[in-house]
Amino acid sequence: MDQTATSEARPSRLPLGDPLRGLAAIGVVLLHAPAWALLEAKRYDLMRAPIDFRDSFGALGGHLINHANGLPLFFVLSGYLIARPFAAWAIADGPPVSIPGYLRNRALRILPAYWLVLTVIFSVEGFRGLRPSGVAQTAALWVDWYRSPFVDFLGQAWSLTVELRYYLVVPVVGLVGVALARRAGARPGVRAAIALTLLAAGALASAAALSGNSPPRDALTLRHAFYLFVPGIALAVIDALRPWDGRDPAKLRQLGLRITIAGAVLFLTVDQFELVSLGLHVWAARFLGALALAAGAGGIVAGCVVAARGGGGRWRALDHPVLHWAGTRSYSIYLWHFAVLRELSAPLRMGGHYQRSAVVLALAGLVVTFVLAEGSFRLVERPFLNRKRGYVGTTKRLRTLRSHDSPTTLPAEWMNDSAAVETTSSGSSGPP
Repeated sequence: MDQTATSEARPSRLPLGDPLRGLAAIGVVLLHAPAWALLEAKRYDLMRAPIDFRDSFGALGGHLINHANGLPLFFVLSGYLIARPFAAWAIADGPPVSIPGYLRNRALRILPAYWLVLTVIFSVEGFRGLRPSGVAQTAALWVDWYRSPFVDFLGQAWSLTVELRYYLVVPVVGLVGVALARRAGARPGVRAAIALTLLAAGALASAAALSGNSPPRDALTLRHAFYLFVPGIALAVIDALRPWDGRDPAKLRQLGLRITIAGAVLFLTVDQFELVSLGLHVWAARFLGALALAAGAGGIVAGCVVAARGGGGRWRALDHPVLHWAGTRSYSIYLWHFAVLRELSAPLRMGGHYQRSAVVLALAGLVVTFVLAEGSFRLVERPFLNRKRGYVGTTKRLRTLRSHDSPTTLPAEWMNDSAAVETTSSGSSGPP
């Protein structure tokens, strides 16, 4: 197979990135709606986690709800998209990354929409006894949400705090990696092998930390959630080596589909509750369940990336207008949905029929959340996203690349001063 043809067909963006985000965002709403229905029926404590929904919704219904959580997909996507330019820089001597530009883009992505939701909540509820320092910490997403007086409105925001810390850690690790790589002079393959070994060790340590954690005694932090970022970061490291070059595009598309299906099967079948029911100790079940969840989500995203490298990756099951729409607004959906479900749970309570309440709450919650998400996306999120600038490469560096290499053999994302490496098909990126 001609390498040039493969490189020309190689997209710099992830065609199914937005549908995956849309599916993940809808899944999170479908997970939290039954939780709020149980909370309203006094069958669940908001501060007691995790919860096995099979106890209240039966084997099949509970299993489906348990596996509706799309948060791992968000973390894997962030792991890949955010780490990708840094991995290319450190592993394959790719173009440098502007740290100020990177941080500016991250701030534009995560803060304006969050501040809008927070302002609305503060306007309705007041500060609930928060001192000015507490208000500032909440606005900066540097807060223990399990102990926050606004956990009932923004309980899901613990993941945003984790994402924020990941955003700050990535450039530090990237700069250290670049310095060590240049000092050692190792080949890209050796650098990648070392990085993947360290990532595997980090994933095991993170899953072990999560297994020994008992919320809400301790807030979930980056240390507890790092294992979910690892598959995406590892994919970014592998992608930096460009193993897809010279491969048959049709075979890459077929391979990508198989990897995605295998990941989806793992993601939808194995969880800690199933493992406990098989007789495993709770710690071992949480540990193995966490690794299976990360591997499943990683397989779904990896398959989409491999298929995209073959010039395809648009599958009918995912390439749907509704999922594309929800994907571009997934961050706003994620921000609004918890407060919406809280406000709707009491009016929609159907006596002791919490199963019916959960269904009605999920449907109504989706509709109201979608309306609010559309408004905040148009009025706040999109205008600030349009202010993002490229932060990968410099004009001098790119001129050097263009003068010494054929444009058809350079990675597409190295050929312009854009942030394509951190975007999905619509240009949206960032936290869930």
